[in-house]
Amino acid sequence: MSEFKHVELLHKFNCANYYSSTCSCGSHFIHVVVSCDEEFELLTLHTETRLGDWRYDDEDWFLDKWKKFLFRVRSAIQILALGYIETEQEFIFEDENHAQDFVDAITEGIERMKEIKRLEEEKQKKVKLSKRDKAILKEMIAEAKDA
Repeated sequence: MSEFKHVELLHKFNCANYYSSTCSCGSHFIHVVVSCDEEFELLTLHTETRLGDWRYDDEDWFLDKWKKFLFRVRSAIQILALGYIETEQEFIFEDENHAQDFVDAITEGIERMKEIKRLEEEKQKKVKLSKRDKAILKEMIAEAKDA
């Protein structure tokens, strides 16, 4: 669907492009949605990734599982108490081309949203013409063809 090697275009919605890319480590992913909101004339970039208990990687199997369990419990308590959780995660680009594909995919999405906005504006201009204006416009086009 997409011409990018490292970023896949998953779906084109009416006003959104939905991309996905996988981290070079192979275990993380990121989804990016570039969309436009016609009502408020906004261009939005939405990212989505899965948070996990990846931060612990002990040699001892039991200790590793215990730390991951405690991280989950602490995170759940934080969400209940504060309503959110702060975390961070690295996304590793395989090489410069991987990063450029990501930028190009976002740019492609932005260009598509601009085109959708332009088409929508043209559509609204056409709708605003009254029947009388449309008749006058047809006459002008016919006169231009005859000339």
